[in-house]
Amino acid sequence: IAGWKEVEYEVMRDANGNCITVCNMENIDPVGVHTGDSIVVAPSQTLGDKEYQMLRSSALNIINELKITGGCNVQYALNPDSFEYCVIEVNPRVSRSSALASKATGYPIAKVTAKIALGYTLDEIKNAITQKTYASFEPMLDYCVVKIPRLPFDKFLTAKRTLSTQMKATGEVMSICDNFEGALMKAIRSLEQHVDSLMSYDFTGLSDEELEAQLHVVDDRRIWVIAEALRRGVSYDHIYEITKIDRWFIDKLAILVEMEQRLKSEELTVDLLKEAKRIEFPDNVIAELTGKTEEEIKQMRYANGIVAAYKMVDTCAAEFAAETPYYYSVYGSENEAAETTPQKKVLVLGSGPIRIGQGIEFDFCSVHCTWAFAKEGWETVIINNNPETVSTDFDIADKLYFEPLTAEDVESIVNIEKPDGAVVQFGGQTAIKLTEALMKMGVPILGTKAEDVDAAEDRELFDEILEKYPFINLIDNDIYDKTNNISSAMAALEHIDQCYLCEADLYISNPAIITKYQYCSNILGSYSLETDDWSFKLDNGHITDYQKGNTYCFNYYGISYWTKEDSARLREDFAQVYNEEPEGNDYFWEFIPLVLRKERYAVEVRPCEKSDIMEIDNFYELVQLDSSY
Repeated sequence: IAGWKEVEYEVMRDANGNCITVCNMENIDPVGVHTGDSIVVAPSQTLGDKEYQMLRSSALNIINELKITGGCNVQYALNPDSFEYCVIEVNPRVSRSSALASKATGYPIAKVTAKIALGYTLDEIKNAITQKTYASFEPMLDYCVVKIPRLPFDKFLTAKRTLSTQMKATGEVMSICDNFEGALMKAIRSLEQHVDSLMSYDFTGLSDEELEAQLHVVDDRRIWVIAEALRRGVSYDHIYEITKIDRWFIDKLAILVEMEQRLKSEELTVDLLKEAKRIEFPDNVIAELTGKTEEEIKQMRYANGIVAAYKMVDTCAAEFAAETPYYYSVYGSENEAAETTPQKKVLVLGSGPIRIGQGIEFDFCSVHCTWAFAKEGWETVIINNNPETVSTDFDIADKLYFEPLTAEDVESIVNIEKPDGAVVQFGGQTAIKLTEALMKMGVPILGTKAEDVDAAEDRELFDEILEKYPFINLIDNDIYDKTNNISSAMAALEHIDQCYLCEADLYISNPAIITKYQYCSNILGSYSLETDDWSFKLDNGHITDYQKGNTYCFNYYGISYWTKEDSARLREDFAQVYNEEPEGNDYFWEFIPLVLRKERYAVEVRPCEKSDIMEIDNFYELVQLDSSY
């Protein structure tokens, strides 16, 4: 079944045998890629009515035969050349797909499942969004939802990017639009991996033969490879034969590629700009392609009334009015976001997709922040794009905007909502990075002042604060390495007479770490403000050695900072153990961790056991280490 279409149905059943399908979803990638690693679209886009009804009936028959009460997920493989299908999996529980289906439709699968467990039937559970229909009313979608997995290859630079049946994604983003192309573009820029269009990965340097070979590779950059193939005139049929991605999706990618070409080659007219925004090209990409500035594009949009409008997720394709404001943006449509003028209004920014080193802490804080403001009588507005979070439940805030967390997308919401303030403290780096943009929009930052956020984020500003305290020793400014190059960094270190104990704040979102070995354990030394002195848990210093090829690593137990005298002792011990002199004057720098972030660095000396030492063959492999190192 590899290469067949993969389709999912989220179904619901009560104890009386009442059944509905909540949502059906289609993977853009064919069978062979884990659905958690695949781009998913809801509702399905390439199934004919006969195929849709056939699989729907099958899903309802399965949940009835198994007598499942509550939510259930059924995954199918569908032969694209016939009506043959296979059941891949039945999950008689709430799954990751259930969360996606809930946010895509507005149908609270977990809540309804809980009520069914208490004995309610579907026709007794009221729809929380419309307050008129009941849970037995099947959701209808008059928009398109795209989910893209958040894969951690920006951290694991040398890891294999290939995708298969073993899931590698750490999280996902979801976007909603009234067309597939727009939903895909919004999802791409929601990933926060320095991608904002189908030009973000550059394959122009590949020959035609190399590009065709790359089309055979199943990895997270496949749609960018297809886009490059389309730019070179490769036919839909040829791309389909290699990738087994449906021609309908290939055509939609071609529409985006065609818009790139038009923006490059044609004069930017109002009509062209309207079409580019309809399929969600961001201003910065339009500016890049047209040779204009981003500000010029924005002013042209405003002058011609090309601004985002917001539609409501209502579970019923507008058949009934929705009571819960749950919005997504579109261009060229009527705005449904109700204008409200409460006494106070606060904007809470979420943290976007889950990534390495991040759990539920940001989501937890965002939700409790929202509740706290609501308790004080503020109207609350949340912006987030992660379907796996509580903050994107439609009933947490007074208004939910399921949108990318970029300056342009946030500004469109600010222009409509006009909040009295914004909270950025609980959205991690995603929200913090929007602080300056929010201030330019005239939105006050509540909580920690923006300048204090900058002082904690900017290493130079942070050093200025530290320099006010005489008990903190800092590395001289003139030897900071600004190249992120290991050779120049090591050369800079030769000028340091003493390396002081320093805990560097390593943001998991953007670390660059240079060292041959990483150490695990607690730092032994600490500074006492009361006694104005250092205290150490010193043991008898001794060497452990770890040999790998011709590379040696030592560590002194108990020595919490290094001086030139320590270096001399180390050289003596090295000569005694290995009967040879170490190369270089300051050999110990080979294994003291050097941490670079932005234009600053700090050094740490940590005790370790031999078993804790991990060899790093090259610099780029180091970013594969998680935060426990």
